[in-house]
Amino acid sequence: MNELEIIKSEVDTLLEKLAVEASAQVTQKDEFFQVAIQMEGADASSTEAGILIGYHGETLSALQLILSLIISKKLGRFVRLIVNVGDYREKREEKLKEMALEAARRAKETKQEVILGNLSPWQRRIIHIALADDSDIQTESQGEEPDRQLIIKPRK
Repeated sequence: MNELEIIKSEVDTLLEKLAVEASAQVTQKDEFFQVAIQMEGADASSTEAGILIGYHGETLSALQLILSLIISKKLGRFVRLIVNVGDYREKREEKLKEMALEAARRAKETKQEVILGNLSPWQRRIIHIALADDSDIQTESQGEEPDRQLIIKPRK
């Protein structure tokens, strides 16, 4: 069995144990393995997917961590996984970019910093990247997890 087959097998086993009707596809991109989970059956829409995604992707992040640990132990080395259910990550990324642009607009207008909290590391990264080319704005993360915040402020 190669690494992709081992990962697929472990993902399928976990989905089965969670009693979730879904199929998984595993691909490799650079040093990451991407796991795309598609819901099956009559209720392939938001209800079943929502169970795996959770509030703001918290369950999805936990699922990703658990799978990373299981697979790393199985392969004998640390493996970076990105788990996606349906097109959740793409939709969330678009929303985060919209949020970033709106926060940057407010920061410029009011000349005050705008603080965004309750973001995971990957969500903060999306916002940092979205605003990286705006010469009128600077972004920084402050604090320690789980209270780390992203601050968007106008450049002086």
